[in-house]
Amino acid sequence: MNGRGATLRRAAALVLALLLLPVALHAATPEDAQRFTLSNGLRVVVVTDRAAPVVSVTVAYGVGSTHEPADRAGFAHLFEHLMFNGSQNAPGNYLTRLTELGDPGVNATTGTDYTTFYETVPTAALERVLFLEADRMGHLEGAIDRAALDVNRAIVQNERRLTDAQAGSAIHERVLATLFPPGHPSGHTVLGSMATLNAATVADVRDWHRRFYTPRNAVVVLVGDIDLATAKRLVSRHFGALSPGPPVVAPPAPVPTLPAPVAMTLTDAVTATEVTRYWAVPGAGRPDGLALDMVAKTLGTLSGAWLDEALARRERLASSVFVASGGSNRTGIFRIAYTVAPGVEPARVAARLDAVLARFLKEGPTREEIRRVTMRERGLRTLSHESSTALGGDIAAGVLIADDPLYGGRMLDAAAALTPAAIREAARRWLTRPALTVTVVPGPAAAHREAPGATAAPTPAPAAPVAPTPRLALPPIGPPAPFRFPAVRRTTLSNGIMVVHAQRPDTPITRVALVLDAGAAIDPPGAGGTQDLLLATLRQGTATRSADAIARETEMLGINWLFDAGDDRTSATLHVPTATLTPALALFADVIRRPAFAAEAVARQRQLLAGRFRQQRDEVDAVAGRVLERRLWGEGSPYANAAAIDPDRLARTTGDELAALHRAWFRPDKAMLFVVSDLSLEQARAALEAAFGDWRATGAAGRKPEATLAAAPAAPQVVLIDAPGSVQTLIAAAFPAPAKAQDDLFALQLGADALGGARGRINLDLRERHGWTYGAGGAFVRRDAGMTWQLRTAVQTDRTGAAMDAIRREVTDFVGERPLTQEELDSRIHTAEARLPGAFATGDSVLAAMRSNVALGRPDDFQAALPARYAALRHDDVVAALRRAIDPTWLTWIVIGDAAAIRPQLGPGWRITGNPGPSVTTPR
Repeated sequence: MNGRGATLRRAAALVLALLLLPVALHAATPEDAQRFTLSNGLRVVVVTDRAAPVVSVTVAYGVGSTHEPADRAGFAHLFEHLMFNGSQNAPGNYLTRLTELGDPGVNATTGTDYTTFYETVPTAALERVLFLEADRMGHLEGAIDRAALDVNRAIVQNERRLTDAQAGSAIHERVLATLFPPGHPSGHTVLGSMATLNAATVADVRDWHRRFYTPRNAVVVLVGDIDLATAKRLVSRHFGALSPGPPVVAPPAPVPTLPAPVAMTLTDAVTATEVTRYWAVPGAGRPDGLALDMVAKTLGTLSGAWLDEALARRERLASSVFVASGGSNRTGIFRIAYTVAPGVEPARVAARLDAVLARFLKEGPTREEIRRVTMRERGLRTLSHESSTALGGDIAAGVLIADDPLYGGRMLDAAAALTPAAIREAARRWLTRPALTVTVVPGPAAAHREAPGATAAPTPAPAAPVAPTPRLALPPIGPPAPFRFPAVRRTTLSNGIMVVHAQRPDTPITRVALVLDAGAAIDPPGAGGTQDLLLATLRQGTATRSADAIARETEMLGINWLFDAGDDRTSATLHVPTATLTPALALFADVIRRPAFAAEAVARQRQLLAGRFRQQRDEVDAVAGRVLERRLWGEGSPYANAAAIDPDRLARTTGDELAALHRAWFRPDKAMLFVVSDLSLEQARAALEAAFGDWRATGAAGRKPEATLAAAPAAPQVVLIDAPGSVQTLIAAAFPAPAKAQDDLFALQLGADALGGARGRINLDLRERHGWTYGAGGAFVRRDAGMTWQLRTAVQTDRTGAAMDAIRREVTDFVGERPLTQEELDSRIHTAEARLPGAFATGDSVLAAMRSNVALGRPDDFQAALPARYAALRHDDVVAALRRAIDPTWLTWIVIGDAAAIRPQLGPGWRITGNPGPSVTTPR
């Protein structure tokens, strides 16, 4: 123990030194930022990173839900959507334009303090992106008409309906209304209300744009293949002539205090009693905000956290404990939440919580706990900055909040400098005030939800037309940069484990993925979820390490873990600074090879997982998944078994069962190792050999159960599952693809995007044309035993029949009278080629590609040859492959919603059979 302890102390000192200098862990960091300001007030930050020929563009505006008066609740989020509707000099869908330029992740987020738009595009397309961003900043109003407003209003309202369908959503609104007085900026959600959205007029939203989406209220961050001089020239050209706009002053947001404690008991779709205490507190940007965040982490999220340790781990009064402090930059909410364990009186848990909290206010936290929190947060932040989008967002937030690109790092430094006494004092100031305590018990939730409201708004007076403003021509796109994928090499350890390796010398972080030929498909019959339980228990103790020791080493070494039970593969992935790889691999190997499966640890993880699965069991997505898997694969198939998780059966799973499953499947003859690192293959192999080379299999290896797709039904089937009172309908549709279709997977995935992708025919029809859904997506889903095509969407209830008709029509036409066009294929090939320069810019993306190649039987250089593969695709061949793979007469439909409202919508094209409740309908 002394030797390992000394090694750990040395590693901890090293990782702390590295994490205190984040510039050492990535080619680009906030510390590399250069900045300038245009005469109209637009702030611009540039971070040069030549690792890939791409630039991440972030445009953030200082407007969020806390800037909205009560009669404009939801406007900031509504405007996030309107900004994708096209602008005066660039009409048409903004998402489509950016996707065609090569960005697969163009998107936006709206929060309490700001709204952020982001995209990552090839360097050759940067000037066009800046033109488009400037046009929607300065010339959007003429593109906002009644039709655009109505469609986007409907999309946002369907997003609200999706949120309302989730357990706890309505309770959150009750909490805000109780903690904050009427009219307080923090007193409503980002999504706003149906009433204010319905009342919005074209004049209203144009005025909103003029007030907030201005250079004076914005920051542009460019990260990637760009230098300061080029940035000044391009940004000045496209943004420099825009009007500054009016000053933006955030409304006052004092932190309120309840005059007396408030307690309320509500019902919602929960499976056990949940209790949460709430206090309104200062936000992160105010004095005490950082200290309260440290209070939350040491009370609830750190390994051995005070409340989690007492209530959940030791005394098992609660199944889970969650503590957080957050909200806007000026005001936040501190909450302590717990789920009461079965058979325990809630009052007993509350009393124990009071005792632990009182002790914390007197004694905690320790300096070591502060250091561990800080190290973990630095590590996570540094790892996230490998993504240029995340780095750009972090910088933009700092500029908007404090006019400081380094704000995020400075806040971590300030948190690390906090003393235990300062943290205690902040906790005493704010957590001894009256609290709101909400107890949620199982029951109906509809009574707490806002009425869904009509989609259509009152007809206002016509808005005055906006004259287009002459501008520069749409900039051309330069020639594409050469595409390079890291060389992938293989080797084996002395025990035969294959190692697949790619080197990325620019980033001293090592990713190791242990992939086992297992997956959820090996769960014992009737015991779906067992693989999840096994993975959850791995880090709860080994033959030589306790769960606390594992957690502490994880924090000290800067490790980030990811465990996953996919359909056919089980994986454990380690992210760690290369400097601490040796002790990290020793811990990793111990966790993988020698888990203890102690009775107490298994019991706690059983309780946690069973509670989570009970909560999810009746959610519409889970119900649809269970029914669909049975229809596609048959009742006894391993995939149907994995989807049909029985929490009560899982709660009876023993440590001996997990140990037996572990012996059969967690073994070197089932394993492969994938590595992306700055280390060479030889260096990586040596480190892996030390950790895994002496691993030997014992006992019989597991054998996967066979699975085959069920026979196609004689006619399409529609299973209608009643959800009385639902304001949305979940529609899932699927069909099995012929076995030979997998040979055409590369062409099928590209071609089928024109049907079910974000720019595909179904989504464009249901969302962009009609606004019936927040989104619809369909794609081929491949498993080892076969392939299916699956689509899901949630539509407003009164459009269920029309949406089903539209989906069936689009699928039928796609392999019939309106097949994939040459233009649709060319667009997708162009998009795929444009994405290549930045597609593998992160270690995670390289790792995923390597794993995918092995799973699909593709060569290791598959990605390197992608340009040639795209060039070889022929339209007629792709259409033929799609027609071989897609047969709309095999469609199986799962429809979950208010059956009484849905049935009348299924007109002459559908014949309804069965009794009320779950039933089957058959199209004529």
